[in-house]
Amino acid sequence: MQNGNLRYANRLTLNGKLEEEGATMTYTGPVPPATQSASVPATNAGGGIVSGIYFWPHYSETSVWYFGPNGQVWNYLREPFTQAGLAAENATYRGTYRLNGDKLIVTNGNNYTKDYAYKVSKGRYYLDDLPLELVTGVANPQALVGEYFHNGGYGSIQTAKELTLGADGTYTRFSVGSYKADDGGRHGGSSENTGTWQYANHTLTFRAQNGTVTQKIAILPPKGSMSAAIGALYLGGSFYRRKK
Repeated sequence: MQNGNLRYANRLTLNGKLEEEGATMTYTGPVPPATQSASVPATNAGGGIVSGIYFWPHYSETSVWYFGPNGQVWNYLREPFTQAGLAAENATYRGTYRLNGDKLIVTNGNNYTKDYAYKVSKGRYYLDDLPLELVTGVANPQALVGEYFHNGGYGSIQTAKELTLGADGTYTRFSVGSYKADDGGRHGGSSENTGTWQYANHTLTFRAQNGTVTQKIAILPPKGSMSAAIGALYLGGSFYRRKK
């Protein structure tokens, strides 16, 4: 933050590479530009899916995919959208893909293979008859300003999170969780931290007052999607909803 204004940590050069202006980002690989159109061609020059980040609104859980160059794919983004972040993703959620007629075949880092029904219709890709919705970058970080909440958990574990992104570049993160022990008792705890935030390249960087730096992928859903209608923010693998 400079003079109370948010700034990007990188700039996109004319040759398509990112150069660092600060120490926040280190990713130098292909990145979908913020101005990328929501209408994409059927295939790229290599015959695969055009490199970019896509929402996939699956019936059970919407996931976020990144189709990279040379047949690379990540199908559950959580880490920051940096070279190190992509490398750190769980092997279960990253690997390679290939197209074979009406099938998209994904082989993850554990050599597990899964097939998806694949088609292209009106310039959009579909997996299992559900559209891959291209994500564009957030051109103005102020679009992220607001208050968000997330309720989740599974089985005996329950969590609730709140996030406030201030227009002045400050943030507050609060979380509370509980679990039911074998003896029937319920235990839990909470945490809260404040500091400053920056957005660049699909990534939120949180700098806490104690000096801790945390980065998570942060994506706003495509305009016109159901997720966008409820004011969703995809942050580090969790969906937050904007408070009214």
